[in-house]
Amino acid sequence: MSVVGFDVGNESCVVAVARQRGIDVVLNDESKRETPAIVCFGDKQRFLGTAGAATSMMNPKNTISQVKRLIGRQFSDPELQDLKSLPFLVTEGPDGYPLIHARYLGETRTFTPTQILGMVLSDLKSIAEKNLNAAVVDCCIGIPVYFTDLQRRAVIDAATIAGLHRFVSFTRLQLLLWLMDVRGHIKRDEFEQISVPILERVKKPLEKALVEAGLTIESIHSVEVVGSGSRVPAIIKI
Repeated sequence: MSVVGFDVGNESCVVAVARQRGIDVVLNDESKRETPAIVCFGDKQRFLGTAGAATSMMNPKNTISQVKRLIGRQFSDPELQDLKSLPFLVTEGPDGYPLIHARYLGETRTFTPTQILGMVLSDLKSIAEKNLNAAVVDCCIGIPVYFTDLQRRAVIDAATIAGLHRFVSFTRLQLLLWLMDVRGHIKRDEFEQISVPILERVKKPLEKALVEAGLTIESIHSVEVVGSGSRVPAIIKI
């Protein structure tokens, strides 16, 4: 069984397979190494990858791209404040996350970024299967090191939609490639200073829980903290 890897970008994607002691970048149906990360919805069918890019000029409002930017992020995220410049409609869903609107099969439908990414991955899976003449289930999907845990989980969900398993971060891939084991030391003061934005995010759900429970800090006798974060003094102080 060949090892398959997907590199998913904002604009395009690349499929590679490990075989004959080397790495081959797979060509798509257009004999190109890069496949557009695009899903174009039509009245009768949807077009993925190169087919989606070919029809995008005739149907821009229903052509979805830049999905990697949207995955796992809330609609209010500072990185998503330029959504109005996109040709397709994106609104805030009931859960605070983006919803993508497109006309498909004669009616307007909404899709989550995870669903769209799942469609993109299914196209990449199809390209790999055509090249290998075999079913592809296990694969390596590159995850940017800056992705949050929520974004990583959204990618995993998208891979599940496409019938795929496994993923790994870009950083881990590079370390495995060069067989590097990196260690470092940092002082607690430096660590807590760097962690300020994250610690502030930890405090908000705690305050929300108190409000919803109708309690005050003074009325709580003790708190049981679980998980690896419970060993961080800055977390305990909150």
